[in-house]
Amino acid sequence: MRRFFVLMGIFVLAGLSSAACAKTQYRPEYVRGDLRPSFAEAQGRTRSYLKKAAIAPQDRPTGSFAAQADDLFSETLVASIQARAKRLQLLTPRETGFPEFMRNATPFAAPEALYAMAETARLQGYHHLLRATVLHVRASERKTGIWWFRKTRYFMTVAVAVDVYDTFTAAKISSHVKEKTVKIDTGDYEAYQSGVQNNITAVDKAVAGMARDLGRQAARVIRSTPWKAVVAAVNAERIELAAGRAVGLQVGDRWAVYEGRRKIEGYDGARFIVPGYKVGTIYLTAVEDATAQARADGNADIRAGDIAIPIR
Repeated sequence: MRRFFVLMGIFVLAGLSSAACAKTQYRPEYVRGDLRPSFAEAQGRTRSYLKKAAIAPQDRPTGSFAAQADDLFSETLVASIQARAKRLQLLTPRETGFPEFMRNATPFAAPEALYAMAETARLQGYHHLLRATVLHVRASERKTGIWWFRKTRYFMTVAVAVDVYDTFTAAKISSHVKEKTVKIDTGDYEAYQSGVQNNITAVDKAVAGMARDLGRQAARVIRSTPWKAVVAAVNAERIELAAGRAVGLQVGDRWAVYEGRRKIEGYDGARFIVPGYKVGTIYLTAVEDATAQARADGNADIRAGDIAIPIR
């Protein structure tokens, strides 16, 4: 028995010794191979900078009732976004100053053309492009009830959608669709079928509710993206940004600049920008209404198209 306890003690000591050696000899070390931070790691500071966005015009839906729903949807959506994204200048086709490159919504349906529109947009200081659509307005009738209590009832279904695009990557970053069906009376159904414009309280309430929900989602996406500006031109030591005093830039502001020259091709000819590594730091030396001049803080390989994020 004594011999047994001696052997057990030896085994325990050996186990403790080997564990200690393992901790000493095989302690893991984490070494980062590339010290340049990537765009995904950017810790930008937005301060009080103003973001710019525009909603593309859409083809008017056929029928007076659908056009009325489209007007209500657009107006409520814009109000919902603006109420939740305070530092945002959101332009609609009806406003003065709406960008000409957005007058034609065709690029949204042509993947190969969307990149060109996004490139124009970011050079004019726009961060996001939005597309808001009333997909359809349909009336239907159904037999409801049981046995001799069955009767014909009428319903209206409205479907709407909102897409948000990031101009700095030319990618769609948010897409939401909502559909709602409400009960309507016989008179409203007959008026709709005959093409007579007629306000239906239940339908208006449904359209406005969906617009508020989609506006809330769009505003959340817009707020969550870091504030950015594109390098419009580089001339020797002079660096020009496509943003200026109108959106809050000030002399002395410092920016981290990330590579924005990598382009990839996606499905059906679509093109995108993939932001890369940090290439340098700049500080603003002069600010005009829509542009700003900057210089690099030390050596930096900064070129037109690169993406700048404020850091201080």
